[in-house]
Amino acid sequence: MEGLVIVNGVEIKTTSNGKNLEITNSQVRDLQRISKIEGLSLLSNLTELRLSFNSIKVIDGLEELPNLDKLVLSVNKIRDIGGLEHLINLRELWLDCNEIEVIKNLDSLNNLEYLELSSNKIKEISGLENLSKLKVLFLNNNNIAKIKGLEQLTALKRLCIRNNNINQICGLNSLRNLELLDLTNNHITTIENLDNLVNLRELWLDNNQVVEIKGLKNLKKLSALLLHNNPATRDFHENPLTSNGHPLYLRFP
Repeated sequence: MEGLVIVNGVEIKTTSNGKNLEITNSQVRDLQRISKIEGLSLLSNLTELRLSFNSIKVIDGLEELPNLDKLVLSVNKIRDIGGLEHLINLRELWLDCNEIEVIKNLDSLNNLEYLELSSNKIKEISGLENLSKLKVLFLNNNNIAKIKGLEQLTALKRLCIRNNNINQICGLNSLRNLELLDLTNNHITTIENLDNLVNLRELWLDNNQVVEIKGLKNLKKLSALLLHNNPATRDFHENPLTSNGHPLYLRFP
């Protein structure tokens, strides 16, 4: 179905079923970059909105979109998370490649399952306490020094915090449903505090400072351990480990 939406005073023709709308800088020649979210009040049935690669600084203009299921605001200039309190049905939120320093104002997103916050300026994991249905969390390429603030995320299955400043594995005891943990390219020296992660299948620790392979005894479902470029694996030529009676895949240099 063809329709019109007005953004920054420009009429944009869309081909849509009334539920999905994507406007990026590469698609809209008449706009330099979208700087403000507006003109969406007549799209109350919208379930998916993509506004990546623009110049949006403030999240607003979404209060008339109660049915929104997926919101993509990747690669903008957003500093503060806000304007999301009416999106109670939101399940996916993409805010990667922005200028966010603090995780906040997500309390009303009780149905959120997927959160992408990579490539921002985040120093501390916080503000996630009410996201009890969250299954996937990306925090790659930030300035995080400690894993914390995840105690209430018991539904989490995939946690990615690669390329940060983490030096210890901790704060994960309640994440019993976690299946993949990615801590690639941090400063971790010891594999520890993983005993409660009984459903963990993949542990990614490439480019750290792990000196000994240990702390994996209770991880009966572990099938992939990635330890490329760690002191513990520099002299390995064979796979010495097994998991639940089966060879455990290890990626070494």
